[in-house]
Amino acid sequence: MNISLEEITLIGLVISIVWGIIQFIINNYLAKGYLPEKGKLKALAEDYPNMKIKLSETTVLVENIRDQIAKKAWASQQLWDTKKMHTTKFGAIY
Repeated sequence: MNISLEEITLIGLVISIVWGIIQFIINNYLAKGYLPEKGKLKALAEDYPNMKIKLSETTVLVENIRDQIAKKAWASQQLWDTKKMHTTKFGAIY
């Protein structure tokens, strides 16, 4: 079993090329693309129930504020209508 110098160099070259391809895949696909994105998606999936609860609480708060503003606007409009009625009925007092 004699291996010539050319065969050893060729085997080393093939091994180097294969190793380079593996490193390229690991560095560019897995480390910079696939794995970080997968980690983000997993974190979002784990946080989803908490985010859903917080969104529900925030929605309730926003709706309460909206209702309060609407009630104040309605009360203000009713007051304005009363003032307008008295002003037109009794004349402007200025």
